[in-house]
Amino acid sequence: ELRNQQLAKAQQEKDNKAKVASEAKSEEERRVLEANRMTDELYSKLISAGDKRIESGNLDGAEESFQQAKETKPKERYPQERLNWITKERFRLKDEQLAQEKEYNNLIKKASLELSAKKYEQSRASFSDAAEIRPDDAIIKEKLAEIDAILLDITAKQKEQGERMARFDALMAQARQHNKG
Repeated sequence: ELRNQQLAKAQQEKDNKAKVASEAKSEEERRVLEANRMTDELYSKLISAGDKRIESGNLDGAEESFQQAKETKPKERYPQERLNWITKERFRLKDEQLAQEKEYNNLIKKASLELSAKKYEQSRASFSDAAEIRPDDAIIKEKLAEIDAILLDITAKQKEQGERMARFDALMAQARQHNKG
């Protein structure tokens, strides 16, 4: 009977150890599942934030979000694809900016040459085209105001010249009439 008690006690200890091991395994599995769920949730938030930042034109913020998403789930391809796109987009924007800068410089040179040659209408058009690239450029605004003043002066002088010619023609007509009579 002592032997039976010892066997029963040994079986109970074995069952207790198995139960504790099973509970520990279940607890560990629960922790792993919770950690995976939290990782998935964080990854989704980072991806969503990155996509929204791209839509709003915030490439720096988008890059940060996708970099964090990549670190959160290194095996996922999407964050790296978006990071590659951001790099290409930055190059495209830089090329576009350089092209605009070149066009602006060419327009300023052309407008300045036209102004020097007293081709005021053409110069004004060239400065206006440059202003579309840089609407807040103070120098362009000054040049346009200068040209407008010159054109206004020319128009006033042409009107005055026309009036003088009309008076002259009237006097000449009177003189002819007087000589005939």
